[in-house]
Amino acid sequence: MQRDGKMYITLGVGVGGFCFEDRSDGTKPWKNGARSSIKDFYKAQSQWASTWRGDRKLDIKYVKVWAL
Repeated sequence: MQRDGKMYITLGVGVGGFCFEDRSDGTKPWKNGARSSIKDFYKAQSQWASTWRGDRKLDIKYVKVWAL
């Protein structure tokens, strides 16, 4: 992202969003474009909670940028 002539790197977590393709096997409990995608993700917590470790936060140790 660029603002005021400076370059910024934005990091985040894509939860219940459009970052993942829709799947028909039930491994993704929400549909891209659905108005209830975030709610559907939350309601399916029993499916995905065990894949998150510890206190379930975005924990970044460092970021290296070699060239833009």
